[in-house]
Amino acid sequence: GKGVVVGCAGELSDEDYHTVTVALACTVACGEGCEREAECMAIKAEREAKAEAFAHRQWYMTDEGRQAVMAAAADSITPATYLYSKAVVKERVSELKALAGVDRLFYAIKANAHPDLLRLMYDEGVCFEVVSPGELAHVLELFPDLACVHDNDDVPFRIMYTPNFAPLEDYVSVVGTPGLLLTIDNAFILRKWGAALAGADVMIRVDTGEGKGHHDFVKTSGKHSKFGVLISELAEAAELAAAHGITVRGLHTHTGSGIGDTTTWADNAAT
Repeated sequence: GKGVVVGCAGELSDEDYHTVTVALACTVACGEGCEREAECMAIKAEREAKAEAFAHRQWYMTDEGRQAVMAAAADSITPATYLYSKAVVKERVSELKALAGVDRLFYAIKANAHPDLLRLMYDEGVCFEVVSPGELAHVLELFPDLACVHDNDDVPFRIMYTPNFAPLEDYVSVVGTPGLLLTIDNAFILRKWGAALAGADVMIRVDTGEGKGHHDFVKTSGKHSKFGVLISELAEAAELAAAHGITVRGLHTHTGSGIGDTTTWADNAAT
């Protein structure tokens, strides 16, 4: 059959343990005039408030969300169905755009390249990050106006192209595309192919020397990473770019995935 499972895992904090303990005590022994009634009612109200706040952010836990999930499961002809709430996507985008330190958002379409989701991002003013000629073609087919330089914009580039260990033709094919930033993530590219990239607008991806993430497999900086120009190679990269007529528009770092420490960005900038 088909089913939907929503769950969470983790150890109870001291506060949650106290909440559960009191709730269980009242379930077993509570009666009229219980001296812990006020405490229990306060805990219940707090728990309900937290549940309501959590459900607001997890749209599939609302009554309407549950109905949508079950309806989609019933109508699906495939073993798995992905459901997205447009309202929640817009809310998340708004939260990110409200960050004082963020000037421009780029959505990595490898996360989900469905045209309807990309149109939603586009309508919200989000730019796109692609990693292959196929992804680039997909985005430009949907939004051909992205392939132009927006001179009246503080950030004129709307597409970031980030190939990794790709053949030369994948790089050369995008040189001269208006509105596109090409990510250079290895000094080899400038040393061996710099002349072929003349006229490109690029970002230099920097290996800061320290990766972070929820698992070693997703740490994308440091001595065991294949990504990024070493800090010791940046001066050489700048010289090679200038020699070949390549314009460096900025620096790019990707420390890892699943990072919960927001100081990472400040650490990268300081490095």
